[in-house]
Amino acid sequence: MYGNVGTDERLDFTVIGRAVNEAARLQGLTKQLGQPVLASASFAEPFLERFDFAGAHAVAGFDHMLKTYVPRSCAASPPDVQARSPEPPLMIWIATKKRP
Repeated sequence: MYGNVGTDERLDFTVIGRAVNEAARLQGLTKQLGQPVLASASFAEPFLERFDFAGAHAVAGFDHMLKTYVPRSCAASPPDVQARSPEPPLMIWIATKKRP
């Protein structure tokens, strides 16, 4: 769900829901796993030839293990190996807004 939340004096646009929570948990797991990008099972499984399984992880707010995948073009490896990847990268970007 998305929309404007607040009062006339302070109105913010926000997005809430399961998908947003899952994206936030994936972003947190990038630090733990040392990977620049992670994808969820629902995103990666239709394209498994482009992803490596990064494990299933217990995360807050979910009653099941969250399966994670790393795009092959982004897997932690020396930069010259990534540059020679025969496939174009398939990436997910999560935009965050930093507040003062």
